Amino acid sequence: MIDIVEVWLNSGQYAEIAGQRLRPIESKLLKGTPLATVRGQAQAFYLRDDNSIDWILKKFSPGKIPDSSYINAIQPLIPRRPGFQSGYLRKIFKQADVQPSGFYSDDFASWIENTVLMARVKCDDWAGLADNIRSGLVVIGKDERLLFCKSLSEHISELEHYQMAHRDLSSTNVFVSRQNVFVHLIDWECIHHPTLTMPINTVFGSEGYIAPFVKRSGQPDAQATWRERADRFSMALLNVEFLCMQVGSPVQHDGGIFDQSDLYNRGGRTIDEAVRHLRQNFPDVVDLFERNIQAQDFDDCPAPDEWLTVVTAPHQTIRAVKVQPAGVPPPLDPPPKTASLVLLNESAFVPLDTSAFVQLIQ
Repeated sequence: MIDIVEVWLNSGQYAEIAGQRLRPIESKLLKGTPLATVRGQAQAFYLRDDNSIDWILKKFSPGKIPDSSYINAIQPLIPRRPGFQSGYLRKIFKQADVQPSGFYSDDFASWIENTVLMARVKCDDWAGLADNIRSGLVVIGKDERLLFCKSLSEHISELEHYQMAHRDLSSTNVFVSRQNVFVHLIDWECIHHPTLTMPINTVFGSEGYIAPFVKRSGQPDAQATWRERADRFSMALLNVEFLCMQVGSPVQHDGGIFDQSDLYNRGGRTIDEAVRHLRQNFPDVVDLFERNIQAQDFDDCPAPDEWLTVVTAPHQTIRAVKVQPAGVPPPLDPPPKTASLVLLNESAFVPLDTSAFVQLIQ
């Protein structure tokens, strides 16, 4: 409930939760109201700690709360590498984590149970950047497009190495930093790993990114995506969006370019338009994309390394990218040369979508 977070904000106090001192960030548009969004199965509240580091507190909607043992098992599984920090830095709060020395009430302590605290990635999601490209406000070149493909493909290759799948890659769960030309993944609440049991209420993907073979007996089946390599189909669609997005590109579902009915039918206007654009500008990608559309299961979809071979081919001119300082604790393993964590810089954050906020307070 937003009224609990409003009371927390207007108290002016930090809440001391699991060793962190946190307080809500005020909306710049509505004074006295916490900065928040509603998306998918949860509400997201934006917080700041006493070191001026920003976080997101995710509160699941009723009936959408994953099994407690499942969400608590996620964090240790996620590789500690740049682009995954919203996963490996996450915490699951419990009622007992709230200390009475800070902002406290019984209702607040009860409300905090099974909320997820995530590091805030301070750059646009792909849906937001895509909208700016469509409108002509942002122009990205060939090198930048190829580097986004490279970054996403490397992330999925890494997940596959650890037998993991994100299972919900989409324009709103993939964030893109133009500063480093680098991709970040968020929303890890539906990952697959062999040690995990599939939650009853898990998702099967997002509209505009669901493979046709996921639709069983007339309806999409989450069981079809509960497996390794389940990210390959949606990875390919996002890579093609990185390469094809331009002024006037169609807007489908959450901001992508593919109509879900075209994906189910393995053909249609949105797929044809993408193929035409690729033939003109990135012809080496056409075969990968067409194989992906015609795939009968995830194993038939092109692997991340196939994408990396094409987008980093010698005739593709990918420029070097300077690594920027990290704004959160560094990963345990050495980072790739073209990657870095994004500084938590409030000026880089896109203003709150007021239409989403209205949905929250109603």
